[in-house]
Amino acid sequence: MKKIICGFFSLLFIFVGCTAFLDSSKKIENPIWTAALAFIIAFIFLYFGFLRKKKEKAIASHQDIIIEQKTNKPTNIQSTINPDDEKSIICSVLTSDADSAYQQISELKTISCLATQEEKETKVKDIVQKNLSFLVDKALEDGVLTTEEEDNIYSLINKAGIKEIPDSEKNRLMKASFIRDLLNGTPRQSPCSQPSTIALNKNEKFIWAWENVTFSEVQTFKNFVGGSRGIGVRVAKGLYFRFGNYRGHTESTDKVVKQGTGIVALTNKNIYINVGIARKFSLEKTIDIKPCEDGVFIQFDGRQKPIILQTSDAWFMANCILNAQNW
Repeated sequence: MKKIICGFFSLLFIFVGCTAFLDSSKKIENPIWTAALAFIIAFIFLYFGFLRKKKEKAIASHQDIIIEQKTNKPTNIQSTINPDDEKSIICSVLTSDADSAYQQISELKTISCLATQEEKETKVKDIVQKNLSFLVDKALEDGVLTTEEEDNIYSLINKAGIKEIPDSEKNRLMKASFIRDLLNGTPRQSPCSQPSTIALNKNEKFIWAWENVTFSEVQTFKNFVGGSRGIGVRVAKGLYFRFGNYRGHTESTDKVVKQGTGIVALTNKNIYINVGIARKFSLEKTIDIKPCEDGVFIQFDGRQKPIILQTSDAWFMANCILNAQNW
């Protein structure tokens, strides 16, 4: 029924369009526009009556083909290791132990199907080495490396037969354990050398030193603004009135001023800075320490203006300064 109705109206409007287009008596105003409108309406009826249904059938048949291809997909292809599974299995060492994590890695399909034990051990070693950086990231996710996590990581590394740990991961683990000792107040020998430019006072202990640190200070600059005697207007003989007379005032502006680049040393009492000029800042007067994107912002109590220490190791420096007095 739908086809009959749409077919009838399509023919009707095609007839109207042809009549308007071929009109010789000029009775119809704008015959070309009228014919065009009639042809468009005829096409709409034609589309909804016939063409649309064919298109829907074509799409449906295409979907059937796709579904058939999915259902007939062969399942006998050997599955490969999912990297996410590797990561989750390796990270289990943080909550269990190295033996369990090593066993789970060995049971992965691409390892268990290998012929010899030597091939299996080599594959396990490759997987641990490849995901070591991710493992350290996960261990430091909460900002603290526990003794148990550190022991388990090194146990897994040894069990996998990895002889050389990348320097980047080794330094991260070492610095994280150093911060843990600072937090716990358990002193140990600093792995870096004390600069010869600082002399420690009684009960003062050296903690760490950083090189190539840019030292900047927040300084206040004052400018005198305004001030005018105004305009004198004579209002009577010997009498003048001055308009717009006002005094100037000073405005203060804080600016970050770079002082130089050099060595920054930290003790449990002070921060020593040597950038051509030697400066010393007491930790007891610090009231705010914030790690920035490329440095550490330190604010002091009293009249001392804030300082900024720019370094590539901002996270470690900020944590050391925050916990230095526990040493």
